[in-house]
Parts: sequence; structure tokens; C-alpha cells
Amino acid sequence: MAQPPPFTSAGGTGAERGWGGRGHTPPRTGKRPPAQDASPPPLAPDRGRGVANTPGIPPVGGGATIIDAHVHVCVMDTERYPFTPLLGYTPKAAAPVERLIERLDACGVGAAVLVQPSYYGYDNRYLEESLGRFPERLRGVGLADPSAPRFPEGCAGVRLNAVGYPGPGWLTETAEAGFWRKAERAGLVVCVQCAPEQVAELAAVALAHPGVPCVVDHLGRGGWDDLIAAAAVPNLFVKVSGMAAVSAQRYPYRDVWPRVAAILQAFGPERCLWGTDANGTHVEPYRAQVALWRDLLPLAPGEREAVMGGTAHRLFFGG
Repeated sequence: MAQPPPFTSAGGTGAERGWGGRGHTPPRTGKRPPAQDASPPPLAPDRGRGVANTPGIPPVGGGATIIDAHVHVCVMDTERYPFTPLLGYTPKAAAPVERLIERLDACGVGAAVLVQPSYYGYDNRYLEESLGRFPERLRGVGLADPSAPRFPEGCAGVRLNAVGYPGPGWLTETAEAGFWRKAERAGLVVCVQCAPEQVAELAAVALAHPGVPCVVDHLGRGGWDDLIAAAAVPNLFVKVSGMAAVSAQRYPYRDVWPRVAAILQAFGPERCLWGTDANGTHVEPYRAQVALWRDLLPLAPGEREAVMGGTAHRLFFGG
């Protein structure tokens, strides 16, 4: 498969930059949040030693380590770690943390952010134990019950699965219950998996809590127009993960490349994070997911460094 031509400037339209299409930028619809300072907000304090460039692991560029900002791990020992699925899905095979580390090493990825899978519910024990085993390589995003949050130990962030509560209102209720204020006091990043129709509400909640770095998981699951509009909220970040779930094509999902280009342009690479969703429900082999962003997508060197490591390092590793 021919590789799209590289480009040397961070500016320009999607077509100029080799993204395909005709420089497509999704139309902006709906109410746009009030304009604010476009610079990212101060992030949470240092959560320990930042990830070092791992010996033998090639950097993404400029000496920066590649960081996968969205991976899942699990074991099939259901007596010790029972499945209590929040979204109806349970895994069919184990994906232990040891295998993840092997994949990171084999594919030149220096570090990763473990995201608590929905099938373990609010039982974060396996995630916490995995973090304890590889503290230099891993950070965690746990799950907490928004109605009575007990934030997981040793995590840099906490996740809300708004997608399990379709329609408007639920995210606003989490704010009214004090979840976001407690997350801010704990110095946590809030990651949200939401449905497309919930992106605008999430932007409004994030806007009301400017001290909380908030990450929209998986490209807002295709809520393109509202996501572009939400770029006006300076403490809102986007995980450019989950492309398979919003594409009508097979890997490398070229039909959504212009959409991703528009999101990068709107948010800037300093507010975008790459993640593979390894061991999620819509993934190609790990090496292919790494190659998509490292080798195929036409990113300028500075953009690639930010999206594939720099933003995640600032958010989760205290760098």
C-alpha cells in the first residue's frame, strides 16, 4: 500500500497536507461554547517520575517517547476478578499486562495509559495491580461510580461511560452530584466515553469546570460537528482513537482521515492524544495501529511527536 506523501508544514488544508478528500472540514452546527483563551489549561500536578526514554525503544521524534494513551488489560480469572459489565460486553480471551508490555516493546512504544474496561465495573483491582508492577511504563484511568465516587488508587485519571446512559442529562447530573469538583480536588484527568449526541453536553460541563482536564474518548464516537465546535473549550482534549468504529472502510480507515485532520486543526496537536484501544472491541493487530499514526497518516514531525506522546505525557505522566 502506498504511503501518503509527507508534508512539512503544520498548516494548510487537508488536501494540501496529504489527508485525502478536498481539504474537508466538517460544518460547525449547534451552539458553540463561549470563546475562551485557546491555550491549554494548567494540568494536574506531577504524579511521580515521568516516563523516561526506554532503552532500546526508538522515539517518535525529537527524542520523545511514544505513549499509547488508551489500552485495556484483563485476565480470565473470574473468581479473583469477576466480570460485572456496565455496558454488556465481556471479553472472550485474556489480555494480561505482561502481554501488553511485550507488545509495547516489540512495536517501539515506550509507555501506555491503562483504561479500566467496563466489564470489570468499578472494581479497579487488576488495573491497580498492573500499575504497581510497571510504574515507570504505565499510568491508569480508573472507573468510579459518579453518584458516590471512590477514586481508584494510584491513577492519574478517572473515566465516565456516558455512552451507557443515552440521551442528554446524565453528564449534567454527574456535575450536579459534585463528581467533577471532587476529581479536580484529587488532581485527576476526567476521560469520557460518550455518544455523539452527548458531545455538546460534555463540552458545556467541561466549560463549567475549567480546572479539570477533560478528554473525549474515541473521537466522540463520530459526533463530528459538535466535537469541532467543542474545540473552543480550552480544557477539552480529544483521543484520536477508535477510528475503526467510526469508519465504513477497513484499515487504514481512509474515509475518516479528513475528519481527523479537521479535529487536529481545530484542537491543535497539543490537545490530541493517540491511543490504540488495544484489547477493545474494534481493533486491528497492535503493530498495525501503531503504524497507522507513526507511518501512514500525513503528520508533520512536530504534530506526530505531540499526538503520539507529548500530550499524553503532559496529562498523565506529569511532564
